Formats: sequence, structure tokens, C-alpha cells
Amino acid sequence: MNATVSAEISINNGCNCILEDLLRRPFGIRSFAEKEDIISRGKPTPDLSELIITQTKDRQKSYVHHCCLSQAFEESVDKFNENVKKKRHTVSRLIDAVCYLGMQELAFRGHDESADSHNGGNYVELLYLLAQQYERLNNHLQTSTVVLGTSNDIQNDLIKAISSLMIESIKKEITDTSLVAIIMNEAIDISNKLQLSTVCSYITTDGEVQERFLRFDNISDDVQQRFPKAAPTRWKYNSILVKVVSAVKNDLDELFRSTMENPTEWDGESRACARGFCHTLNEFNY
Repeated sequence: MNATVSAEISINNGCNCILEDLLRRPFGIRSFAEKEDIISRGKPTPDLSELIITQTKDRQKSYVHHCCLSQAFEESVDKFNENVKKKRHTVSRLIDAVCYLGMQELAFRGHDESADSHNGGNYVELLYLLAQQYERLNNHLQTSTVVLGTSNDIQNDLIKAISSLMIESIKKEITDTSLVAIIMNEAIDISNKLQLSTVCSYITTDGEVQERFLRFDNISDDVQQRFPKAAPTRWKYNSILVKVVSAVKNDLDELFRSTMENPTEWDGESRACARGFCHTLNEFNY
């Protein structure tokens, strides 16, 4: 009896979808046999291949049948998905540019990144070079008015995101090994900031020795708190050095000039260095 009713409904409606069947004919006006058939048909879990995912599959698990979507909504979903693909493609090219500059140890920013600049920096110029090969990226750079992807904030965000992924990968490798060495070194950069570099050396499960640089940490404030006279001592040392050089300036100048004027006794590199030292010695404001 139930099979007969189900077959009739399928023939009349041209669809086996239970939701579309209920939309065509309300549940309350059906016979007992039809209601029983609908209940039995509604118990099994629908095939997910015939459903449209409306939210995150792994978390929300929210699905909807095709028949509940209008054609306009389906077109809207398709348009949205296509837009997502374009944005993912663009972000992929931005990531490629960041990774390339990082591997080559090249600077990202330029002195002038304005629209009429002849050199917007390595990052911006590399993106426009990639745009010549990727049409989607070129369209994005030419038409985007919201997030172009060339600002310093975007560059920093991409660097931080890629760095976090690399750190997580290094952590996983370190977790799987039993031999790890940590190398830490203090160094003063050109701005007189004391930085601490951290490097991990370990053996992977494949037996390969890896040495991974992790990061620089500015520890100038920490050192000054531990050693209150550390900064004044450094400046005092520089001051004494300037005084010593000033006192023997004439002797140094004579030494450098004699080096420059004796090609038979000194090689070209030594004479070039002497020329540079002599220029610095005479140009420095004591």
C-alpha cells in the first residue's frame, strides 16, 4: 500500500524529494497511508551529494535541499563562490610575492609608494610583474577599490600569517625529535637597539640536521633594567673612541695616504679601503 502511494506521488510530482512533495501538497490534508509513507521516507539521512551546503560543513553541518532554493538564490550562491575563487587566487599571488622576497632576503617597501612613483618597492613592483601573467590579479589591481593588497598593513599581516605557519611547522618538527640545541646571541643593530636572535638546531626524524632561525627580540629595555649603566657605558665608550681618533687624526691620515700612494706594496682592495677611511676621517665632525 505504501509503495503504491509513494509511486503515485513520484509520478505525479516528477520528484522524489520529500520536501518538494510537502510543499506541493500539505501534510495535514493527506490520508493516513500517505502520512505514514512520508514519515518512513523522511527517516533516512538524505544523500549529502544532493544537498547544498549553506554553512561550514565541519562545524555547523547545516544543509538544505535543492528544491528549497529558488533559481535566483542558486545564481547568487554561484556568483558568491566565483567571487571567493577570484579573491583566493589574488591572495595566493600576494603570498607568493611575500614568500619570494623573504627567501631572497629583499626589502619589501620603497621610499615612494605613491601612484605616480617610478619605483614602488620590491613588493609592489613584483605584484605588477605577476599581474602581467595572471589576468585575475591584473583585474584586481586595476579595479579594486576596497582592499588592493599593496599597503604596508597588508604586507605586515601577510608576513605575520606566513611566519606563524612556519613557526608551527618548526614546533612540530621539534616535537618529533629528541635532540634540540638553542642558540641565542645578542647584537646591536644600526639604530643602537640591542636585539636577541634565537636559532634552533635539531635533527629531524629523517636524520637531517636543521637549523631554523626563529626571530629577533628587542631586549634594550630589559638590559637597561638589569644593568642601569649599560647604555651610558656604551655611549661613554663611543665618546672615548672619538677622542682617541681625534688625537691621532694626523698620524692616521698620513698612514692612509701612504697606503693609497704605494701600489707596489699594497693591493687594490687595501688601497680602496684606505681611501675610504681617509675620506671618513677628514669628513667626520669631531
